[in-house]
Amino acid sequence: PDTQAAIALAAEDINRLIGNPPVEVVVVGTDYDPAQALAGLRQMEAQGIRVVVGPETSTELAALKPEVDRTGTIILSHCST
Repeated sequence: PDTQAAIALAAEDINRLIGNPPVEVVVVGTDYDPAQALAGLRQMEAQGIRVVVGPETSTELAALKPEVDRTGTIILSHCST
């Protein structure tokens, strides 16, 4: 939730300063499950999303690596080690 709030504030700032095209925040829960994280990533990619903040665990990130290597989606995983 803290991460979501921070990202929402950042999106507001970006949209106020730049705004075109607008930044939209899409939240996909994973319950810290690598399979859910991969399904969520694929759902976002299907929507045209190419920059993702998350996931929050190293295990989830490891599950996403082959997909993002293939698609070129940018992942900013701020909590994984």
